[in-house]
Amino acid sequence: MTYTTVDAALMKPVPGPHPAASPHDKGVGEALGIRAFGLYQVELPPGGETVRHDHISDGAEDVYAILHGTGAWHRRRHRRRPAGARAAGAVHRGDTRLGAARSRR
Repeated sequence: MTYTTVDAALMKPVPGPHPAASPHDKGVGEALGIRAFGLYQVELPPGGETVRHDHISDGAEDVYAILHGTGAWHRRRHRRRPAGARAAGAVHRGDTRLGAARSRR
């Protein structure tokens, strides 16, 4: 059995090929050789936001996990929801999503 590891701290951010591509993306999944789904580490600066997007045409769902700092989820059908370190959230098909960072710690 083989496995692959990467240290995301050593990766340079590069916009990925997805609807929310930003200069804050680290293509962790590609570096690991994952092809079944996309996996990115997005390191937003305080006050930074992801690109507002949806997956209506491709039916994809997104999962977000905040590793450190604070921020908020913004979803079209729901109000802004604050989130902090160790929070995880799923955004389902057809919903517009946007992540926003408040602080790094």
